[in-house]
Amino acid sequence: MYQLSKLFLFLTMVFVYGNVASQISLDTITISTERVKSNAPYVHTNVDVVKIKNKQPIVDIPVLLQQEVGVLSSSDAGNGIGYSNLRIRGVDASRINITINGVPINDAESHQLYWVNMPDIISSSTSLQIQRGVGTISNGNAGFGASINIETIPTYSKRQVVFQTSIGSYNSKRYMLNATTPLLDNRFVLELRGSLIASDGYIERAKSNLKSYYAALHYINKKNKLSLLQYGGKEKTYQAWYGVPQDSLFSNRNFNAAGMFTDTINGVQYYQNQTDNYLQRHTNVVFKRVVSKNSTLGATLFHTYGTGYYDQYNEDKNVSDFYTNTSLGVQDVITQKWLTNNFYGGNANFDLYFDNTKISTGVTFSQYKNKHNGDLIQPTLTLMPYYFNKTVITQQAIYTKIEYTLQQITMLAEAQLRSVAYSFKGTKSATVSFDITKKYVFFNPRVGLFCKLNTALTLFASYAIVSKEPNRDDQINRANAVAETLYDFETGVRFKKQKGSFEVVLYNMKYTNQLVLNGRINDVGEYVRTNVKSSYRRGVELIGSGKILRNLTWSGNATFAQNKILNYVEFLDNYDIEGQTLFKFPITDLAFAPDYTFKNQLELKYKKCTVTWQQVYVSKQYLDNTSNETKILPSMLNHNLIIEFNLKKHLTLTASVYNIFSNNQLPNGYTYSYISNNEIQQYNFFYPNAPRNFMFGMQVKL
Repeated sequence: MYQLSKLFLFLTMVFVYGNVASQISLDTITISTERVKSNAPYVHTNVDVVKIKNKQPIVDIPVLLQQEVGVLSSSDAGNGIGYSNLRIRGVDASRINITINGVPINDAESHQLYWVNMPDIISSSTSLQIQRGVGTISNGNAGFGASINIETIPTYSKRQVVFQTSIGSYNSKRYMLNATTPLLDNRFVLELRGSLIASDGYIERAKSNLKSYYAALHYINKKNKLSLLQYGGKEKTYQAWYGVPQDSLFSNRNFNAAGMFTDTINGVQYYQNQTDNYLQRHTNVVFKRVVSKNSTLGATLFHTYGTGYYDQYNEDKNVSDFYTNTSLGVQDVITQKWLTNNFYGGNANFDLYFDNTKISTGVTFSQYKNKHNGDLIQPTLTLMPYYFNKTVITQQAIYTKIEYTLQQITMLAEAQLRSVAYSFKGTKSATVSFDITKKYVFFNPRVGLFCKLNTALTLFASYAIVSKEPNRDDQINRANAVAETLYDFETGVRFKKQKGSFEVVLYNMKYTNQLVLNGRINDVGEYVRTNVKSSYRRGVELIGSGKILRNLTWSGNATFAQNKILNYVEFLDNYDIEGQTLFKFPITDLAFAPDYTFKNQLELKYKKCTVTWQQVYVSKQYLDNTSNETKILPSMLNHNLIIEFNLKKHLTLTASVYNIFSNNQLPNGYTYSYISNNEIQQYNFFYPNAPRNFMFGMQVKL
């Protein structure tokens, strides 16, 4: 791979010919190669970061993005603070490539992203772009249906101090102080931010205590920009992972079973330290340089450190399940599960500009190391961890992008060669050990076409093929898991004028060997994801905006989709035969993928006041892949109202009402079924949103 990288860069240098482009400005160069411009053939949305973080400053990014096309969000605590997640086109976070300043943020093992580990990162963000579908080539895990690219490095700077504070329902509060210097000595800019967020949550005991910081030093001259930055967070959240049982939704809608145990004297009690605790720290060095009037160079070095643990109270467990050489027998035990990881690497890209052509070549390298271990803290035993294992994941990639413009037509071709090497070794219980080494090599091509018919009307289309490796659990729990492949075709038309815009997007995302849960277990009784041969996501997206009156604007979007699996097989535990029974489905719906969504936003400006009304409607979703009408997330309708008062030049007040009509909203959940006494026993669990709740904020900007 190293020799290939050198050859790749050499061939790009040899390709310098023809007329050079006009002078390149440093400010026109984006930090992230994942960011696409308005003439790109990929489906994308540039989110107005300043607007959303001023309107709803306390909730996390998944909730902030809930008005965007195809985005669905939920949170364990029910009020958007703490553990939260999002899906785009029904695709979950483990398949969404997420980068900050071009640095991969998804966990290399699980491919998940935990926003709670980066509290209030939106306050330091300067831009955010969502790409739906495969999108352009990106660093890190493959974007397998969507990508989110965030930048925190500004293109310019002025002296500014911002203080924000918010209070709201469920004892929610936030304090944020951000300071940025002007250009010092015509070369340096310093940024500092600190944030504190706390909430009791809507769900019982779902408390969050979040702290974060951001520090950056930028060096700037005519041809160079060097940014040294570090940001991090520390979170402590009471677990609300188990969801609310369906039979509790009407009697105790915010019930939380986490930490529950029965005391012979006091009855039902809750373990107070059933918490998740994690610290994460990101360190980046980002450099960009105008090499000549037709070439630029960018490079990034990064290191991410994370460590944390969570406690779990377990009733009536046999201690010998944890340590085989003990005779303590059955009793209540408290486990403490730790992980400590380091993720480091670098990216480099070189861009060449001509009158009609841009050629970009890049390389990336990263290595991820993680240690997992578990201890018993009740009963107290002076023994080694009851499980201990290590992970090493090494990724390398090279890519080239060629963009050619002929009058009003832009053609794009991209290709990436990516390798991933895994090593998992250790134990995961007293009786189960593993030693797994695997390597994958993927070739991921893309082509696209963008055509500007006139000043208002454009057409675009793209086709991409991308493959993705199984995650750590897939590798450990199922030896024959294979890589997934996505074939993505997207096309659309965009009409834009000063008073409004409209866009239509058609997409066809066809999967081969997509990994899904189907109830199947491995030889030690653990549920595993299984490759399904054929599945797809197809749909139409409509996006529009415009001025209704001089001070009244509307924006909205709608999605109509089909999300299907062909020849799906479900496995159910059957205790009557002490095995599993399978059920076959010729065609069925993919879980957590609504057939249609509608989103509207009205914004009224009157003097120093701005009133924003938001509406989101989501059709029903299935909790699993069987299209079973008893296993659904019902359709839901949400309304929010946000009022901003710009009282003075430097003072802004906000008042927000979420879920105005207290509609019953169940945005997420899970289901479990088995067979006993010749009957299917079914249990559904949900993560409900809070009923009507309020938030008040103040911002002082100096």
